Amino acid sequence: SFNHNSNYAIYGKDFSVGVSMVGCHAHANDSIFLENCSGFRFIGGEIRYTDIKLDGGGLNSFKDNLVENVNVSHAENGNKDMTEFNNNTPANIETDVSGFLNTPNYLIERYKTTKQSGINSETNIIYNTNRTQHLFGQANSVLYDSATGVGTIFQRGIYNINANVAVENTTSSSVDVELAIYRNDSRIQRHTYSIGSGSVQLIDISTIKIFDKDDTWKITIRSSNGSVDVLSASEAHLLAYKLN
Repeated sequence: SFNHNSNYAIYGKDFSVGVSMVGCHAHANDSIFLENCSGFRFIGGEIRYTDIKLDGGGLNSFKDNLVENVNVSHAENGNKDMTEFNNNTPANIETDVSGFLNTPNYLIERYKTTKQSGINSETNIIYNTNRTQHLFGQANSVLYDSATGVGTIFQRGIYNINANVAVENTTSSSVDVELAIYRNDSRIQRHTYSIGSGSVQLIDISTIKIFDKDDTWKITIRSSNGSVDVLSASEAHLLAYKLN
């Protein structure tokens, strides 16, 4: 256990060889501070009334811990970190919601608030309004390009991508619409819908796939026998996050 220290429960600076602390406890108003560190793992322990401060460095992990009254601060000295929090459980699950440390290290949540009109050939859907977009708990604008509708993967892993969109058929007859997900310009998922004349339909698509670092992805739409409009709608939503 690391308890009642005058400054820090744990302080790490400039190491990159990796440190694992398994089944350890950090308690009582001290802080854990990782400054420009990589390979630190705090697993299967307890963290209570202890702040976690992070600044710079590579991939670190807090996983499978029991936590209570823990505050996390990223970029303590202005440098973004790469620390992930997985499967940590509050000590009192009914009252200690604030101590629940589980932040996906890749999360994009966006909405569509602009209309794309007259679509027939394959077109990238633009989810132009950001709700949440962070990497390791920190805002990161490079994960999704709101001008092109292309997302970028930062770290190899299994990713869940979900999208829906409101489509209006502006023609006088039924049209067939294909919604697709691409990885590096290769289609990995598609759904086809038939939309009646003059009607609006909310359509969706999702996939769970392995992506490599620097892979790109996008959501596209096309109509083979008429043009459609992709509407601005509160239900038009994009969610992408890393599972593992």
